[in-house]
Amino acid sequence: MIIPVGALVLEQACKDMVKLKKEFGFDGKMCVNVSGIQIEHSDFFKKLCETIELTGIQPHNLEIEITESVIMYDPQRWIKLLGEIKAMGIHIAIDDFGTGYSSLSYLRKLPVDKLKIDISFVQDLPFEEDACSIANSIINLSDNMRMITLAEGIETQEQADYLRLNHCEEAQGYLFAKPMNLNALYAWIQDR
Repeated sequence: MIIPVGALVLEQACKDMVKLKKEFGFDGKMCVNVSGIQIEHSDFFKKLCETIELTGIQPHNLEIEITESVIMYDPQRWIKLLGEIKAMGIHIAIDDFGTGYSSLSYLRKLPVDKLKIDISFVQDLPFEEDACSIANSIINLSDNMRMITLAEGIETQEQADYLRLNHCEEAQGYLFAKPMNLNALYAWIQDR
């Protein structure tokens, strides 16, 4: 069911982004996790193009997130596919970075815009030296490769302060907001 459900999620996310842009002038990115199964066992690129056409989303308002472990399963195939996606103007993020088996030789060839530091490293910041070292290494790697770094799972102000001090550009987690449906998001935006 992951293929039809994934297609439905992508379409709904794009529709929601178009509504956010129209109603609030929001010109950010809608980030959508894509399963390796969607790409391995369907014509994902074709479905992506159809979804953009159907919903009217601007490609620069869409970010596709793929886990590191999926990419490393068949990196040559991903380099080609992600290149085609990026050529459309869509942003690409590697989710849960640091938990898989990345090869730096492939990472440098992937047309990726963002590395997302996995929550397993963030949760021990800033008190565990090894977590700090790994987070800093990912931030430095990302910066040196001209990518954005996002930290996942920020729950405390200490974590946010540490990451900001160490030049992590983006963050997500319960410290900022819990997951919410579109109506709750509208209210959250209006409150701000």
